[in-house]
Amino acid sequence: MKIKSILSEIEDILPKKDKELIVENRASHVIASANNIMHLLEGNYDAETADKLQKKFLNAIRTGKLKKFSNALKRINDADQRINSKHKTEA
Repeated sequence: MKIKSILSEIEDILPKKDKELIVENRASHVIASANNIMHLLEGNYDAETADKLQKKFLNAIRTGKLKKFSNALKRINDADQRINSKHKTEA
């Protein structure tokens, strides 16, 4: 016997209209969150870097390979830290 998650059981009980509302509600939250992330990238990185990260972010959503976005973000942040620490040692 396959164990269902609580969410799956609730979705099985809900009428179709409620399921449609749940999907719409979740989609609205995801889109709003994605939009917030896009704005965060614009606000925290230079235009070129923000554009690259936004493309990586959207591609990660499209392909489902979220690790690629995380890796790109980590590489950029690591590079920024190296640059900042180099400037501190020179000062």
